[in-house]
Amino acid sequence: MRFCLTFTLFFIASCSTPKTEPVVHVLETTIEPTADGLMVTKIIVSPDGDGYNEMLATFGKPLENGLLAKSLKSEGMSVRVIESVDMPAILSTIGTMETREFIWHGQFVKWRDVVQRRIPPEGILIVASGVSHFVDQGYLSILARSWLLQRASGLFVYVQLLPSWHIPDSAGIVLTQGVKAKQSTLFRELEIEFLLEDGQAVLLTTELEVPVRSNGPQIEGPVPVRLGEGLLGGDVEEGKVVLLLIEATILSTE
Repeated sequence: MRFCLTFTLFFIASCSTPKTEPVVHVLETTIEPTADGLMVTKIIVSPDGDGYNEMLATFGKPLENGLLAKSLKSEGMSVRVIESVDMPAILSTIGTMETREFIWHGQFVKWRDVVQRRIPPEGILIVASGVSHFVDQGYLSILARSWLLQRASGLFVYVQLLPSWHIPDSAGIVLTQGVKAKQSTLFRELEIEFLLEDGQAVLLTTELEVPVRSNGPQIEGPVPVRLGEGLLGGDVEEGKVVLLLIEATILSTE
């Protein structure tokens, strides 16, 4: 049975930055390793075994907001702040790297898709906040915005991340500047913000499992997946771990 997409939006307060409604902008950027800003890298790993979360717990630190960390975990996502230099050790601990894709984003004050997955023609049955929703159009994405921020203790890269779903009003893959979505949902209850030092990174991970399909007169359509799996994954023939590395670079001098 198919369900209409009727996500309920929850808004979380930020003590430092006012909330605005994201409008996704076209990404036109080149790699500029001598600039300040963000590098976003998506890595797919074939794990050596179970328990990768326990392995990750030996690196970096978890979110300070325990309630938010619990909510993200229930949606299939684990988030830690790590040192970028630890990534080779993290990868070797988890398993064998299969693919890696990276994009330099720099600083961007307007909301932008940094990860995007098109909904497949057969649709996705997503379980979000314990409720199943069938989605058969549009895109799941992680929106972000980021810029350099001066504090008394030094320079930081400020980062906001916000999971979303949208149907573009045009045939384009992403929403163009000034064009609003035909339909969209912002998962405000999962919004995250960070202040990163030079060389620090946000590591967001999710585990993709082989879908278990059952046959029966009352069963049809795709197997349910959690929101994190829907955002970063897809059907796999064997278990995978997806890592999203959001890395800060600060070269500016006072």
